[in-house]
This record gives sequence, structure tokens and C-alpha cells, in this order.
Amino acid sequence: AQHESEVEPDSQTVGLTTVSVFQVGRIRDGAAASIGFSTSKDGGRTWREGILPSLTSSSTPPGPSARASDPVVAWDAAHGVWLANTLAISPGVTRLTIHRSPDGLTWSGPIDAALVEQRTLAYDKNWLTCDNGPASPFRGRCYLAYTVIGDPRDDLAVQRSDDGGRTWSAAATVRTPVTGVIPVVRPDGTLVLTFWSERSGMLAVISQDGGVTLGSPVLISELRARNTRPFRAPPLIAADVDPAGRVLAVWQDCRFRGGCEGNDVVFSQSPDGRSWSQPVRVTRGRDTAIPTIGVEPGTGRLAIAYYAIRPGGIDAELVTSTNGGASWSAPQRLTPRTMPVTWMPDTTLGRMLADYIGVSWSRGRPLVVYALASPPRNGKLRQAIYAARG
Repeated sequence: AQHESEVEPDSQTVGLTTVSVFQVGRIRDGAAASIGFSTSKDGGRTWREGILPSLTSSSTPPGPSARASDPVVAWDAAHGVWLANTLAISPGVTRLTIHRSPDGLTWSGPIDAALVEQRTLAYDKNWLTCDNGPASPFRGRCYLAYTVIGDPRDDLAVQRSDDGGRTWSAAATVRTPVTGVIPVVRPDGTLVLTFWSERSGMLAVISQDGGVTLGSPVLISELRARNTRPFRAPPLIAADVDPAGRVLAVWQDCRFRGGCEGNDVVFSQSPDGRSWSQPVRVTRGRDTAIPTIGVEPGTGRLAIAYYAIRPGGIDAELVTSTNGGASWSAPQRLTPRTMPVTWMPDTTLGRMLADYIGVSWSRGRPLVVYALASPPRNGKLRQAIYAARG
């Protein structure tokens, strides 16, 4: 693992509580030594941190896996429990694990939601969400979505839990190239799975029966994206749902620039997850990557956090919308100074801050959880997870 290298946070906010999870000790050829958490009970002012227990050999107490990746957190309101999902990897074994917590501070587990014994990596790019809709027939159901790595073709898989993450169903699957699936739930209980297909672009799959069966993929949009190396930034989709049930999606795309000279954040919306608007440009000028969208419950205000790529390095920025995405604020810079890529841990896909950023709303303002690299000291990295309010 690389010294002091925290990457790839996810976060969720409920009331004044925000829980974030992230990789700790990034390993160059994939995943990390352990998974950390940090929780705020006062709207992001102060934080308490730790390591998820019994997961990897570097956890306290140690667990069975060698490394871990793709941490994601979700709140199950019906059962009053926080769930943290991780891809746990060992030679010959791939697991998708669940830790449970009543308060975001004390964690039990891990529980194996899925486990395969094979020589190669079996799963990738997992994501977790829970149906907290008061009017949903599936309230209290949590969904775990991920890629089943196939030879030669992948499957999109979804498992479900109705008991606060203790037990998980067999997977419903659909055969499709899939990277970075993001499940979201509309107020009526419709499950919408958004993802990137290297063959087709950005796609969505709908389930109307609580994840028991999955429909055929529908096209959100074709993708045109510029390579961002030496900065690692795969063109993943991010999504959320507003109070009216609109599904909102963002990703990085170069379609608005001649010769695909740089990526903008683009935004598309759907009333039902099936029919999608033409993508519109959110950012201009600087090259952008890894956008994430968060909706404020109740008001429907939107926040998009992303990384801006400049000649001297990388900054985290934020834009907001008060009119459902019809217009956006000027970018707000979150980083205290631009981060050269040499300050960041290395991976086989380039220097890494994240494949994901956490953005939610707390006390009426956006709260962004992101990786911030500081100047190395004595040749050792100093990259940690920070929070900034919009």
C-alpha cells in the first residue's frame, strides 16, 4: 500500500448525520489495504473516524481478505441502520460485504452478500441504495448492484435485502456490458439502474417489482469522452432522484468541444428512467472529471461536485441549481490550492483521487466529501479525505 493514501469516498447525509466511507492505503495494481469511515453528527463541523472491522488483514481486528475497494454507504430508514458495502478481494476469492451500524460509529460485520471462489476477479464496481420512500410498496428494501465479470460478456446483477442488510437474495441479472452501475429509487418504488456501457454509452435498466426482475437496457445517451491520463478518471455516470421522482444523471463528456479537446460535466433527466432528455452542458472552459450529483430532500435543489483539470493539476469544484437543472451557479472552488498529480497515489490507470466523490445536503447547504492531496513530505504521500460546505 502507498503511504497515507486515502481515495474514493462516498457519503450520505440524514438530518445532521453524515457518514462517509473510503479506501485507506491505495495499492497500485488495485484496491486498498483497508476501508475507513468518518462520521459527523453536527452537519459536517466535526468528524470521528475509524476502520471497518474484520474486513482485511490490515483491519482491526483483522479479517480474511487481502484488500478492499469500492466502498459505498446507505441509510435504511425503515430498519434504522447504516450499511457499508465493500468489494473484498483475496487470491481465489471475491466477496461483496456488508457492515451494519446503528449510528455510523460502531460497525458490526462483515456479512457476505455474495461470494465466489475463482482465480480471477468475479465482481466489480458495486453500489448500494435503500428504498426510504414513505409511499413506496418496497420501503425498507435495500439494493446491491454490481458487475459480474464474465468471459466474454458481463452481467449486471442486483441483490435485495428486506431485513436491514442481514440477509440478501439471489441476484437478478441482465446480460450487458456494464461499468459503474448506480441504483436509485423513485418515490413510487421504481428501481432505476444507471451505468456506463463501453459498447453503447450511458444506459438504464428499470425494475418495477422491487428488483425481482430487470428490464432490457435503454439508452440514456451515447458517450464521447476524452482520456484524462495521467489523471485517473473513468467516465462513470452518477445519478439521484428529486422529490418529484425525476431521475437526474451526470457524467463527463467532450461532445460540446471541437475535436473532443476536453470534457464538460453534462446533465440529463428522465421522468421515469425510460425516456431521457438530451444532455446539456453544465460546465465550460476547464476540463472536468468524476462528477457526482446530490439532491436536497424536500426542496429539490441540486449540487454537482467534480474535479477540474488544469495545466498545474486538479481542483475540486461545486455548482448548484435552484431550478431543477435549468441553470447552474458559477463554479465554487473547494480545494485550498491546485493539486499536482505527482502528489497523488499511483494506479495502473493513472494518478488517483477517486472514481467517486460524495455530495449530499446538510443544514440547507451542499456538503462535499472528497480526496485532497497535500505536498508529499520526505518523499511520502499525504492524501486524505476532507469535507467542504458549499
